[in-house]
Amino acid sequence: MFGMHHGFFSFAPHIAIFLGLIALAFGYQTMHQAKSDGCCGKWGKFVGVLISAVSLLGLICIAYLSIRQCCMVKKDPGWMEKHMEMMTPPAAEEGK
Repeated sequence: MFGMHHGFFSFAPHIAIFLGLIALAFGYQTMHQAKSDGCCGKWGKFVGVLISAVSLLGLICIAYLSIRQCCMVKKDPGWMEKHMEMMTPPAAEEGK
């Protein structure tokens, strides 16, 4: 997945973060429902805490890998000049 910076795969970290947040919310809801419901208290709390902890660790790993990928990329020496040339607007045509 790393190394592909085009198309659908450029959104992979965003999708992973959103899925991690959904899992975190689901784990919290499971834990909260188990506290209020008396039939499955211990197992429900355990499952809710487990889901929340795994999703939190996943979010931390996604953040670390994304930051590492952005910051550790080696740029060639002429990168700044090429980037600035790309940012300048095209010259106006003289004939018009």
